Amino acid sequence: MSPDRVSPTVPDSLGAAGRLIRTGLAAGARGQHAKAFENFAKAAAAGDAEGQFRLGLLYARGEGVVGNLGDATMWFRRAAEQGHCEAQYQLSLTHLHGGQADGGAPGWYDHASAVDKDIADRNRELMFPNGIAVPADHPEALRWCRLAAEQGLAPAQATLALMYARGMGCDIDYAEARRWYAAAAEQGNPAGELGLGVIYANGYGVEIDLSTAASWYEKAAAKITPMPKLPLR
Repeated sequence: MSPDRVSPTVPDSLGAAGRLIRTGLAAGARGQHAKAFENFAKAAAAGDAEGQFRLGLLYARGEGVVGNLGDATMWFRRAAEQGHCEAQYQLSLTHLHGGQADGGAPGWYDHASAVDKDIADRNRELMFPNGIAVPADHPEALRWCRLAAEQGLAPAQATLALMYARGMGCDIDYAEARRWYAAAAEQGNPAGELGLGVIYANGYGVEIDLSTAASWYEKAAAKITPMPKLPLR
């Protein structure tokens, strides 16, 4: 889904929260990220899941606010706990990969700690109570990814399949991997189509079927934008 559209997860499109979100999206499209942050923050404070999700995205991207993955994760979690599937997926990705936002809060801390680490540590606790980094946690990533996948979010289905195929947060389970790759592929998701190709080409939990593998590879390749050719001279 385009980040400029309201997610279908939350039905409120006419109430106060819906108006705040639409105003925030319009502001963001114009590059007015501070105004977008203001509107999303008001919706989030009112308990609106879409507002919480959008606020999390701004923290993750450092748009209109100091970038901080700790704060982003907190807002993703609040929306995810209300059943917002895209927030559940983003939360799963933060736990899958871990890390921290580029620049933003981590950049501030690095500069401050170079001057006085003790003061920097104290200020970090005051300014960023949610932390500035998120550790990888594959079981937690699997849990949230499955919740999003069960709601039909194709990218989450493909990622869940990958986790089962690689045993990330679980034992390797090729049957589950194939099932979720297929669910994503049925929606035309190229990662799901590619995953099925890998499954059939290598015989992961199935008989090797190169013809079927090639068919799925072709479907995925047709959706991938080729890199522009560079001039030879």
